[in-house]
Amino acid sequence: MTPLLGCLGLLLVGGVLVGEAYSFVIAHRLLGTYARDIIGGALWTDTLLPILLLQVAMIVIGVLAVKSAIASLPTALMGSMLGKGLDAGRLMVRVAAGILLIIPGFFLDAVGLLLLLPPVQAVFGAIGQRIAMSLVRQQMAKMFPGGMPGQMPFPGMQPRGPLAPDARVGRGGKIVDVTAERVDKG
Repeated sequence: MTPLLGCLGLLLVGGVLVGEAYSFVIAHRLLGTYARDIIGGALWTDTLLPILLLQVAMIVIGVLAVKSAIASLPTALMGSMLGKGLDAGRLMVRVAAGILLIIPGFFLDAVGLLLLLPPVQAVFGAIGQRIAMSLVRQQMAKMFPGGMPGQMPFPGMQPRGPLAPDARVGRGGKIVDVTAERVDKG
C-alpha cells in the first residue's frame, strides 16, 4: 500500500468520524428544541432516549436489508453469470446499505437510506455487478485452479502451464461428432 493511499484512507475515516459526531450534535439540538413539546422536557437526558431508539430502529432496518439481500444473492449471481440482468449488482448495493445502517451514527445512516432507494440502486447497480462478478470469479478460481475440467480457464485467468493437445482431437485439430446408423443391405 502506498503512503498516499494510506493517508487518504486515514483522512476518509477521520472525515466519517467527524461527520458522525456532527450528526449526533445536530440530532441532539433538533430533539432538544422539540423535546419540550414532545415529551415535556429540555434536558440532555430527554434527548438521549429518542436518539438511542432511532439508532436501534436503523440497526434493525439494516439487519433486515442485509438478511433479505443475502438470501436472494446466490440465485441472482447465477442469473448474472448467465447474462440475465443486474440483480446481483442491486443486491450488493443493498448489502452495502444495510451495513452502513448497522453502523451507529446518523451520517452513515443517511447514506445507507439513500442507497436503499431504487433509483440510487439502479445507478450503483453496475458497480455492484462488477464487484459481485469479480468475487465469483475469484472464488471459482480458488475452487478450480485450472478452470473447469474439460474447459478453458475462466475469463481473465491464464493457464498454469502449456496446454497439451487433447487425445480426442484428430490430426486436423477438429473434434468430429458422428452418429452411427445401421444400414441393412438388401
